[in-house]
This record gives sequence, C-alpha cells and structure tokens, in this order.
Amino acid sequence: MNNTFPVSVHGAIALGYDAHQRRVYWTATDDGAEGVLYVDVDDPSESRYLVRGGDLHLPEALAVDYVARNVYFTDSHAETDGRSFVGVASTITGKWVKLVRRGKCSV
Repeated sequence: MNNTFPVSVHGAIALGYDAHQRRVYWTATDDGAEGVLYVDVDDPSESRYLVRGGDLHLPEALAVDYVARNVYFTDSHAETDGRSFVGVASTITGKWVKLVRRGKCSV
C-alpha cells in the first residue's frame, strides 16, 4: 500500500482526515497561499482549496467533522486588533463563515 501523496505541501500547521469523503485537509500559512486545502485520498494528483482569501491570514488549528461535513479552523493573524476568529467551512459547498471573533459569537 502506498501511503504517500504526490502533492506539494508548504507551510502546513494542522492536519485532519475526513473518513466519509476520504480527504486529507491541512492549513497552509505560506505568504500569498494561505488557506485550508485538501487532497482526495483516491485521486491525490492535485490539492484544492476549501477556504482561501477574504479575511484568512494565518490559519492554524483544524478539526474535521465528517458527520456534519464541516471543517472548523482558527485564524490568529492579529490577535491584538480583533481579527482573530474561528471559522467553519462546508466540505460539500466550500462556503465558510466566521463563528466566533474575539469572544463574540455570530451564530
């Protein structure tokens, strides 16, 4: 069994696995390429962004909820100016929202 992926991963901090969709997710922190990416285990030829751009600057922690089909992540780019947040992205649609921003819940 081959346990390697022919995908280039740079600046990864967190890693998660979705057993239902058979995807590996990670956060990337390289300047200009920040985001939450994934690769399909059954077709690892290229990585794709689940979350990229917007207010995303320094994605760190990551948790995969394979039952609800969501990926939760944190971004702590600037804790001192209130731009840090916890976000959630749908693994189906790729849409994401901020759940908590510096102690304020938006749900």
